[in-house]
Amino acid sequence: AYSTVLSHVGAGVLVRGSSEGALVGGSSDADQEGPVVKRQKRSGALFDAINCTFSNSHGPGVAAQGQAKSFLDRCILVANLDAGVLALTGAKVAMKSCTIMDNSKQGVAAESGASVTMEGCNFTANWMQGLATGSGARIQATKCRVVTSCLAGVASFGAKSSISLETCMVLGSMRSGVTAQEGGLVQMKNSMVRGSGAGGVLAVHSGSRVELDTCVVDSNRLRAIHQIHGGVVEVGSSQISDFMDDSCMHLARQW
Repeated sequence: AYSTVLSHVGAGVLVRGSSEGALVGGSSDADQEGPVVKRQKRSGALFDAINCTFSNSHGPGVAAQGQAKSFLDRCILVANLDAGVLALTGAKVAMKSCTIMDNSKQGVAAESGASVTMEGCNFTANWMQGLATGSGARIQATKCRVVTSCLAGVASFGAKSSISLETCMVLGSMRSGVTAQEGGLVQMKNSMVRGSGAGGVLAVHSGSRVELDTCVVDSNRLRAIHQIHGGVVEVGSSQISDFMDDSCMHLARQW
């Protein structure tokens, strides 16, 4: 799909891996509408979108599940009624230079063994988290910006859930900037958490862990680091400061 605006009931595009071939652009389920494109028989669905806009879907902008493999390049995912991108049950999604904003749930969410990799993406004003993983899922982000999320900017929930951030900025989150809960893991390298409304970095519950390597965590309300109910934040060679005032919050949200 090139230079196309897609807007449907349910997911804007559903990519589902199947031994019967690829199903792209909606599902055959009765509660979904949208074009169905069948391709040659293969072990998983393949979907590439370049310079596309996915908006105003009554679900996620793009959903991938099963053995689906999707690549989004310079796409915009905006104002969808679920996540901008939702990856489920082993799906693999790669994203480059995308804009994900004003979605009613997460910017990108991965669950149940799915994995998402991204580079150079910008997340703004998503109504839940910018990036979120559930049990068994993984997100790897490089050179991304997550700005003014309505909940945490980045959140890893559940056992074997992980998020890796390298050279990323998490700015102006309404609640914590980065959180690991219920056994989740967040690894950050050469990244920044600034201007959060309820703590910079938060680890909750035994088995939850956030690892900071050469990071900056400053100008957040409340404390820079919270370790609750056995959660652990490991800090290495990083700049940590609890200081926050209104001018810092204002500057952080202008980034």
